[in-house]
Amino acid sequence: MKQGTLMSNKITQNESSIKRKFDTKPSFNSSDKPGSLQELEESLNLLMVNTDECLLVVDCNLDIVTCNQKFQELYDVYFGIKIIKGQSVLSYVQPERIEILRQVYKKVLEGEKLETEIQVPAPDGSISFFLNKFKPIYNTEHTIVGAFVSSYDITVNKKTEMALRMSEEKYHYIVENALDGFFFSEKDGTLLDANKTSCDMFGYTLEEFKKLKWHDIIVYDPEVIAKYVEERHKTGKARGELMAIHKSGRHFPCEFSSIFYKSSNGKNEGNISTFISDISERKKAEEEKELREKRFASLVEHGADGVAILSTTGIPIYISPSIERVLGYTIEESLTLDLFSATHPDDMKYVQAAWVEMTQNPGKPILGQVARIRHKDGNWRWIEGVLINMLHEPGIEGIVNNFRDVTTKVLAEQEKEFERRDKEALINNTEDLIWSVTRDFRLIAGNRSFIESMRQTTGIMLVSGDNLLMSEYFDHRFIEFWRALYLRGLSGESFKEEAYISGLLGTENSWIEISINPIIDNSEITGLACYSRNITRQKTLQDSLSQSEEQFRASFQFSAIGMAIVSLEGKFLTVNERLCHITGYSQDELKSLSFQDVTHPDDLESDIKAMDDLLSGQKEMYQIEKRYIHKDRHVLWVLIATSLVRHKYGEPLHFVSQIKDITQRKRDELHLLALNLSLNQRAEQLASTNAELEQFAYIASHDLQEPLRMITGFLTQLDKKYKDQLDDKAKQYINFAVDGATRMRTIILDLLEYSKIGRKEYDLDWVNMNEVVQEIVQKNIWQDEGVQIEWKDLPVIYGAKLPLYQVMQNLISNAIKYRKKEEEPRIVISAIDNHKYWQFSVVDNGIGIDSQFFEKIFVLFQRLHHKEEYSGTGIGLAICKKIIENHNGKIWVESEYGKGSAFHFIINK
Repeated sequence: MKQGTLMSNKITQNESSIKRKFDTKPSFNSSDKPGSLQELEESLNLLMVNTDECLLVVDCNLDIVTCNQKFQELYDVYFGIKIIKGQSVLSYVQPERIEILRQVYKKVLEGEKLETEIQVPAPDGSISFFLNKFKPIYNTEHTIVGAFVSSYDITVNKKTEMALRMSEEKYHYIVENALDGFFFSEKDGTLLDANKTSCDMFGYTLEEFKKLKWHDIIVYDPEVIAKYVEERHKTGKARGELMAIHKSGRHFPCEFSSIFYKSSNGKNEGNISTFISDISERKKAEEEKELREKRFASLVEHGADGVAILSTTGIPIYISPSIERVLGYTIEESLTLDLFSATHPDDMKYVQAAWVEMTQNPGKPILGQVARIRHKDGNWRWIEGVLINMLHEPGIEGIVNNFRDVTTKVLAEQEKEFERRDKEALINNTEDLIWSVTRDFRLIAGNRSFIESMRQTTGIMLVSGDNLLMSEYFDHRFIEFWRALYLRGLSGESFKEEAYISGLLGTENSWIEISINPIIDNSEITGLACYSRNITRQKTLQDSLSQSEEQFRASFQFSAIGMAIVSLEGKFLTVNERLCHITGYSQDELKSLSFQDVTHPDDLESDIKAMDDLLSGQKEMYQIEKRYIHKDRHVLWVLIATSLVRHKYGEPLHFVSQIKDITQRKRDELHLLALNLSLNQRAEQLASTNAELEQFAYIASHDLQEPLRMITGFLTQLDKKYKDQLDDKAKQYINFAVDGATRMRTIILDLLEYSKIGRKEYDLDWVNMNEVVQEIVQKNIWQDEGVQIEWKDLPVIYGAKLPLYQVMQNLISNAIKYRKKEEEPRIVISAIDNHKYWQFSVVDNGIGIDSQFFEKIFVLFQRLHHKEEYSGTGIGLAICKKIIENHNGKIWVESEYGKGSAFHFIINK
C-alpha cells in the first residue's frame, strides 16, 4: 500500500494543530473527568508510549486521533507506511479489507466489542498473525465518542496450534491403520467412529457402527461394567477385559483400554477413546493357569489383597502369594524384608503408633494408618493394613497383617482434591491489563480491564492516586511479589518475564506475561508503565503438543509390529525396535538405507506402484505381502500396511508403514499346498480304485451268480430225475455241491453289499435310535427263542438311518448267534453322552472272544468258528466297521472268553 496514494490535503492542513494537542502534558488529578478524545489521549500518553501493545484511537468519523509508537513501528516494518494523525483509518487498510473494516467500526461505534484475526506477510517472507480488539470509547455522559483498537502479535500461538494439529494428524494415521481396534464414543456409549481393524474384528461397516452403542457389541455384566465405569470416573481412564459380540452373534474375549478426552483446562469432555484387541487365543492358553491361581488365592485371601504373619521385629514369618502382585516381591524375597525398613520415612510415625497400640491390645484389630511401602521397582505404593496381635494364639504366634494396595484410590482422592482447589482458585478470565504506577506505588492511570479486575478483588473503584499495595486487601506474599517487580523497574530496568501467579492481575493458578518499563521525565524516573496478559492458553497448547508427541512416540516405539516413517524417496527416517528385529539391522543402519535396499527385487515394482497410487490420491492406504532381504541375506515374508501423511494443505510429507513378519505363515501355506497336491493325487487314485471296485461289483452281481444258479439248478434236476438210481454216497455229494453253491452265492451277495457301503449316497437326518432298535426287534422272531433285549433312553443322532439300522441289526444278531447253549441270551443296549460324541454299547452274555482276536473279527471273511458250529460268512462286523467309519466314528470290542462281549462304537454329535 503506497503512502502517496492514501494521504489527503486535510491531513497536511490539520497536522500541526493535532500535534499541539497531543504535546500537551497529561494531568493525573483524580477529580478530573475526561470529556473528549483529546483529554483521553493526554491521560494515556505516557502509558501508550511505553507498552509493547499496538494501540490506536479513532473518532466517530474513523479519523485517527492517536496511536502509540509500537503501532507506528508495526506499520513501518510491515508496510513501509508512516501513520499520520487525522487521516482516515480506512486509508491504511488493504483494498480488499476496507468494506469489512468499515462494518466492524460501524458495529463498535454502535456499542459492540469485537475481535478479529488477520494474517500479515512479514518482510522476510513469513506470515505473522495478529489479534485485533475493538472497543467503543465513552465520555463522561456515557456517549460514544470514538473507538479504541489494540493489536496483539499471536504468531507464536498460531504456530503452536498448527504444530499441535499436525501432531494430531500423525497420531490419527497411526490409529486408523493400527492392527488393534479403535473406537471413539460418547459418554452414553454411542459409537461415533471406528477404525478399519474394528470393522474387521466385529464384522460391521463404519456406518453400521454409528447406529450402535457399546451394549450392542459388548456382553454387559453389570458388576464388571460398574467397576470399569467407576475406575474411569476416578482416573479418567479404564483398562480391562470384556466379552465382545461379533455381528454374526459369536462371542469372543477382548482386552480394552479407554480414556476420557480432556479439554485444555483439564476437564473431561465426556467423549471416550478406546483401543480393543481380540485375545481369544491368549485367553484360551491362560484359562488353565488362571483357574489354578484363583483356587490357590481363594484359600489364603479372605476379603483382603494380602495376608502376612510378622514377628515382633516386623520380619515376615509367612506371607501370601499376593505379595508379588502388591509389592512385586516373590515369597522368598519378601521373607527377608521387615515392615519398618520398607516404610517411607515420612509415614514411619503412623506405622509405629499403630504397632504400639496393636502390641498393647492382643486380639483386637487395629486399623493402621495408610502408609507408603517401597515396591520392588523402587516406587512407593500406598498400603492400607489391619494389624492383629495373635502372639498368644497357638499355631499363629505372630502378628497378623491384612493389607491391600490402595494407591489408585489415594491418588484418585488426591487428584480430586487438587481439582477442588483449582476450581475454588479460578476466577473469571480477564482481558489484558495496562496500568502505570508512581514511585510510591500509587496508581497513575489504568485501562478498563485493570480497574475492573481491581474492583472485583477489593470491592472498590480505584482512581488515580490510590495505593496498589494495600495490606488490608492483599496478604504479604502478594505485596512482596509486586513490590519486588516495581522496585526492579524503578531502578531503571526494563524487563518482560513470565510468572506463575495467583491473585490480582492474573487468574489463579495461571501463567501471565508481565512487562514493566520505567517512565523517564527529564532524565528522572517518575514512575512505571506496566502491562500484563494471560498466556495460560499458549502454555497449555505447548504442553498438549508435548503430550501428543509423547503419545505418538510411545505408540510407535513400543508397538508389537514393525513400524517406520519413510521419506517420499523411500529413505527410512524413523524405525522402531521391532522392525530392527525383523530385518536384523540396527536403527542407525536402517536409517542409512531405503526400503528399496531391503525389498526383494522381484517385489519392488509392485511396491513402488502402490506408493505411486498413494501419491496420486487413488488410494488412502495399501496393504501387500512382499519379501524382505534380511541383513544376513536370507529372504523373509512380511505383511506391510502403508499410508501417506499429508500437510493440512494437501502436500505429501512422508509415508507411515506397519510391517508384520509372516514368514512362518508363508511356510505353512507352502506346506499346505504340497499336502493338498498330495491329497488330490490320492483322491485320483481312490477314484480309479472305486471304479475298479464298481466293475467288480457288477461282475459279482451278474456274471458270477449265473454259473452258480446253473450248477444249483442242474444238481437239483439230477437229484429229482436219478434219485432212485443214486446211492446214498452220490446223494450226499449232490447235497454238498448244492450247499457249497448256495454258500458261494451268499458270500457274493455279502461282498456286493460291503462294496456298496460308502459309495451309495444316503440322506442324512436326525435318527431316533430307540425307534431303530424297536423296529429291529419287532421284525425278528427272537422273542420266541427266549431272547431278552433291553434298551432305554437312546439318543437322537444325526446320520444315515438305513446303515445305522444295519449296524444295530448285525450286532444284535451276532450277540444272539454266539450265545451259550445252556443260558438264554440277554442283550443290554445303552448310550453315554461324552460331550462331543455319543458312545453306544451292545453288551451280551454269550461265549465271549479271546483278546488276540479283537482286531481280526472286523476283517473281511475272518471267522473264529467252523460253519457247522455257527453260520455266516464273516463279513457282518466288517460291514459295521465301515459304516461307523463313514460316520467319522470308530468301533471296538471288549470281551473275555466265556464271559460275554461288549461292542462299543461312537458317533460324533
